Amino acid sequence: MNLDMLQTQYAECNEHLRESDKKRDVAFGIYVTLSVAMYRFDGLLGSSDLLILAILILISLGIVLGVVFTLYRGWHGFYVIQGIALQKASHAKDFMAFDGNFIKGIKFQFNLLTSVELMMFVVLETTVLIHIWAAYSLSADNVWWKVITFFALGVVVCEFVGHFVVMFYFDQLKKTGRLDDTYLWMLQGLWRQSEHENG
Repeated sequence: MNLDMLQTQYAECNEHLRESDKKRDVAFGIYVTLSVAMYRFDGLLGSSDLLILAILILISLGIVLGVVFTLYRGWHGFYVIQGIALQKASHAKDFMAFDGNFIKGIKFQFNLLTSVELMMFVVLETTVLIHIWAAYSLSADNVWWKVITFFALGVVVCEFVGHFVVMFYFDQLKKTGRLDDTYLWMLQGLWRQSEHENG
């Protein structure tokens, strides 16, 4: 296995992680800024219906961003696992040894309570819940607004639980060494090349 190729792949892996972290931080920053700005300048919207509509738009954006954060945590985990594998492979003679059992032994946990992604996800979901509470409080006697806010609350609860379920699922796949090769796309090509060289 070509050492230069492994090092190139490892550098590429790290670069992808850095770039995606920047995009995540920017998206989170924009959402929080919009949330704060809306409550700061709520008088500009005039009627309570317009304010509720603006809040519901923020709720929708927050829910979408929550799904993106869950997907990002999984994607981030796959890159970290591959980065560790590539680093170790650059010191090994036989890349074929890096199979499911090796992946199982890598110390990475998707459902890590101290991860930056989880902290940001919790802050995001809390912000969305504050928006839901605000929309409900402003809805007064409008039944439809109340129904919409209850529906949004149900979606957020499902999203919050779903995040942990998905991460738990990935953790179980990793622990049992059954993490699908398609999740480890960078290693797949190297495995094929190693098979060809050893074949």
